Amino acid sequence: MKVFLNKINIKMKIAGIILTVIGAVGLIISGINYANQTDKLNLLGAEITVSEGSITPIIITGVIFFIGLIMVLARRK
Repeated sequence: MKVFLNKINIKMKIAGIILTVIGAVGLIISGINYANQTDKLNLLGAEITVSEGSITPIIITGVIFFIGLIMVLARRK
């Protein structure tokens, strides 16, 4: 039984690493896209920045990243 639980623990850690990497890459890509989707407007000498991007992909990839971290750092009793 202990060998079976050890195999599950190893598979969970591998899945956690994969999710962490996917989440990190997704955060980088969606963050760059969000930063690039801004418009700047000069009005009476003041510069106003308006973002047209959606923050939803950043939130989703952040959740995936943290779920992966939890899976990697979780310990079985």
